[in-house]
Amino acid sequence: MAPLALEWREEQFLHVLEKVIGEAEFVQNNPSAGKIPREELVARHVLDELRPYTTENGGPLSVQTYEHVQGRTNLIVTYPGTTDKTIALVGMHMDVVPADP
Repeated sequence: MAPLALEWREEQFLHVLEKVIGEAEFVQNNPSAGKIPREELVARHVLDELRPYTTENGGPLSVQTYEHVQGRTNLIVTYPGTTDKTIALVGMHMDVVPADP
C-alpha cells in the first residue's frame, strides 16, 4: 500500500481549527458547574477531514468511533504498516478544563 501523500495546507488547517475552537463552549469538562463535555462535536469535524482517506473511500485509514459514555466520543484511527506490530500511539483530548476554576 502506498503511503499517504500529505502536504501542509495552512488555509484548510486554520478552517478546521476554527470549527474545533467553535465547539469550545460544548466540550468544557467541569461537572461541578454542570458542564459535561460533548466530544462527539469535535470528533465529527475530525471525521469529516479524515473521511476521504478512509478504507470506505479507497484510502488506507481504518477509522472507528467508540463511546464509553454517550457523547464522549473517542476515535481510533489505524494506518496499516508493513508488519503486525504497533509502532506508534498518539493520544489527544477533545475536552477542555477551566483554566481558572
